Amino acid sequence: MTGTNKQAVRRKLARLDAGAHMKVVLNLRKAAVDDPATPAPRPEQFGSRVEYRKAAVAHQKAHSEAGIRNSLSRLQALGLETRPSPLSGTVVAEGTAEQLIRALDDDCVEAAAFDEEITLIRPVRSGSSRTPPED
Repeated sequence: MTGTNKQAVRRKLARLDAGAHMKVVLNLRKAAVDDPATPAPRPEQFGSRVEYRKAAVAHQKAHSEAGIRNSLSRLQALGLETRPSPLSGTVVAEGTAEQLIRALDDDCVEAAAFDEEITLIRPVRSGSSRTPPED
């Protein structure tokens, strides 16, 4: 969500009926979570790169979830339905325009956006041309 502006989203929401039901994508501020009891896995602890990668992803997911847990609780306390994506630090928040405006006022929200077109980048396979296929 580069270049998103909470104030622009706020202005659009303010023009709606307070009870209008909307969805907004919010980028949450991640809290620092430092848990020495669960250090990040190290490659030498595993028999293969696959095992290490699985453990690293699981650790990162748990760490990221802990980093946004408080923010999610604050949004849910406003009555919003939330669908988080912990690794990216974003959440789809659904509720009334009034509830969403209050969420934008919370300092746990860094950025906000309405639905945006997402451009998918196809991976380049080794030995193939660098130009992705046209759809």
